[in-house]
Amino acid sequence: MTLIPRFTPLPGLGLLGLLVSLAGCGVPEEAAGAAPEPTQTQQALDGRIRYQSSCKPFNASLLERSMQYARVIASTPAFEQCVRNTMAQRYMNCADPNKGLPLATQIDRAMVALETSNNAITFACDDAAGDASASYQGYGTTTEHGVNAHSAHNKELYDWNTYGANAGTADDYQPWNWRASTMLHEFAHTHDYKHMDWNCSTNCGDPSCAWTSTCGGPGTPPPSVTSIGTAGLAQQEFCAWDNLRDDRAYYSRGDPSLAYIITDCAHNMVVQSHEACGKASAAGACTDWSALRLLASWSGNATQEQSNTAMCGCYDDPRKIVSLRTNLGQAVTALNGGGSDMRTNWGTTTGAWQWLYLIDLGGGSLTSADGVQLKTHTGHWLQSNYSASAMLPYNHTIYNVLGGPIINGSTVKFGNVWFNPSTWLNEWRYASAGPSTLTYSSGSGAANNEFILERPRRDTLVHLATNTGSFVRVNASTGTMNGWTNRTAPELQSGTALQQAEAAFWLVDHNGGTLVTGDQVSFETFVNDSFSYLSVLGVGTGQLRTVSGIAATSRFTVTKVSLGDATIRHGDTITLRSSTGNLLTTSGSQLTNSGTTVTAAQRFVLRHVSQHDRSRPTW
Repeated sequence: MTLIPRFTPLPGLGLLGLLVSLAGCGVPEEAAGAAPEPTQTQQALDGRIRYQSSCKPFNASLLERSMQYARVIASTPAFEQCVRNTMAQRYMNCADPNKGLPLATQIDRAMVALETSNNAITFACDDAAGDASASYQGYGTTTEHGVNAHSAHNKELYDWNTYGANAGTADDYQPWNWRASTMLHEFAHTHDYKHMDWNCSTNCGDPSCAWTSTCGGPGTPPPSVTSIGTAGLAQQEFCAWDNLRDDRAYYSRGDPSLAYIITDCAHNMVVQSHEACGKASAAGACTDWSALRLLASWSGNATQEQSNTAMCGCYDDPRKIVSLRTNLGQAVTALNGGGSDMRTNWGTTTGAWQWLYLIDLGGGSLTSADGVQLKTHTGHWLQSNYSASAMLPYNHTIYNVLGGPIINGSTVKFGNVWFNPSTWLNEWRYASAGPSTLTYSSGSGAANNEFILERPRRDTLVHLATNTGSFVRVNASTGTMNGWTNRTAPELQSGTALQQAEAAFWLVDHNGGTLVTGDQVSFETFVNDSFSYLSVLGVGTGQLRTVSGIAATSRFTVTKVSLGDATIRHGDTITLRSSTGNLLTTSGSQLTNSGTTVTAAQRFVLRHVSQHDRSRPTW
């Protein structure tokens, strides 16, 4: 099996670009005081993903898929084995958390940091050279973490959000070997894991180099050098000496920092899984649409070649976005997005207050009796009493009433173990839909203990091109939906971040899986990160608006007009029929709900943002 060296240059960046891009952006100083230890174990990488206004839809499309790959890879046994084995062989704690503890403990705590799920992520986007960077925010912190995506995530690099930029070729795993490893690398930085980027000067008169073996010194730093932060340009040598190695040994087994160890493991896992298991997201490779086919285990360190006949498995995204509906049809709602009660009488619409991040603690496909945690839009977790009142997770067990896999539309129950301080006994609490709030009961046999789990597919950003060549857009100020008059595809690509954002929508496929003719879909606006949805009025044929939740008026039946099979792909022509029975129609500069027959005005071309009039790249 062939390994791609870690320092293979990024397309268009070269070796120096890669070194700069993965360098992180904090000052390598020893953190003061003891670091808190996260309480989570075996959890997903992140919660909600936000994008600042500097990020264009293309950036978000690429980053969203990059994060999916990173979450899946980080949850696999093979990745953990690779990281543990490599840390045991080459890790040097230069200025990382948990310095001074036994190596085994440092490795355990590093894995906890990589698997923490309290951290939502906010991406900012710029044109700086390189791939990405992140600031140091503290080991075990549960606040929202920030990552800066640089020019490598701009569309000028021609990256794709479909696995396999060179479909059918030997390297069609690209760019995900780079993208997944970059996300994990930067996430490590947000937990204060660093790497030393400076070697000492070749000038032996430089005081910072006087103690090194390179300059004939005894390998002992001068008395004034007491930490990495004061070691000047000799950071790498001092780190090696501080870890009881020869002061020239920093790179003796590869970069010894955690950030680069996980870069190597994630990068090579994508490459070698492709060789042993085939295309990770190939149709039919896995049952779950968000799962990847990857190596089931890893032997040796990050640079160890794995067998082409190694065992493979399907690993689903451990972070699933779901909503729960009671036996009366009400959507379980986190009041104000979280922080207090979960309401069971708020309504039937689904929006930001109703979406929950379900963390599958067992990995793989979600199955009856799996351990899970549930987090609201604001980062609050469902507790033992099923309120969303705390920022620390609580473990629950999810059951399929019929047993077996849990998929979109399954009827489920939830239970958890609660320690009763009065009796000093553990008690089971089952989620129960009360008249107004989500509560609990000691039994699970009643109808109000059952919930319909809805897990639509929301991972593709799209444009809707009209018959005039303009694009459907949301007016960021008024929320009205218009045709983007006289805006052609190339102009849309070169438009401002706001112009591009106004014309992009997250496609929500309520059936999950592959988009096919007859599916019900919704369109979530990208602009302003507001969780607003394209909607018709309840009656009439007037201009469309945006609303804060998905109701019947914001669901549309999609029909493929293009020739071919029922699957709807990038570039296909479609119609959209609203809940009133009418077809969405372009009328001048407006989008209305007035069509009764299919003419040119009712036809739209569905364009994936990731593939918007771009040629496939050559790597």
